[in-house]
Amino acid sequence: MLFRKRRASSISSSSPYTDDDGRSVYTTTSSDDSDTELTRERERRRRELLQQEWEEGVAQLQLIFVVVLMPWFGKYWGRKWAHVCE
Repeated sequence: MLFRKRRASSISSSSPYTDDDGRSVYTTTSSDDSDTELTRERERRRRELLQQEWEEGVAQLQLIFVVVLMPWFGKYWGRKWAHVCE
């Protein structure tokens, strides 16, 4: 029987010895199937976190574009083309 220590999440859990799902940080495994399952679960969580970070980054770039760059371009082009409308 192998004992594996999994990193506990610092975000939640009432006990420092449980992870996000309430499972014990110290798990016992007796076969490769559970190792594969843990690996898949870790990969799934990692992909979800990366996707969430990507979406937050895109949202921040959109906000910068709308709040900073669009008014700046509008001011620039408005001054450049103001004489045409006269």
